[in-house]
Amino acid sequence: MSELADDFRFMKEQAKKHREKVEPSRFDHVEKRLKQAGCKITGYTYCEIYFQKGKISGKIYPYKGWWSAKSIGSDRGIKNLIKKLNAEAS
Repeated sequence: MSELADDFRFMKEQAKKHREKVEPSRFDHVEKRLKQAGCKITGYTYCEIYFQKGKISGKIYPYKGWWSAKSIGSDRGIKNLIKKLNAEAS
């Protein structure tokens, strides 16, 4: 049983190393895409970006891809968010 626990511990450490490597770039990528879409960044936490475009305000978790915004709902993915924001703006 300890071999299995060691394997899971190793996999967990590898996943953590990968996350630590890619997460800063995910945060920067989402921020850049929101600004390109005409959104105003209204705040940050260690894992969220708050944004506003017109009357729509919301938040996105760049590491998980999940977002939620008033009047357009919630979903996953920056591409889906920008599509919804542009559809509401027009």
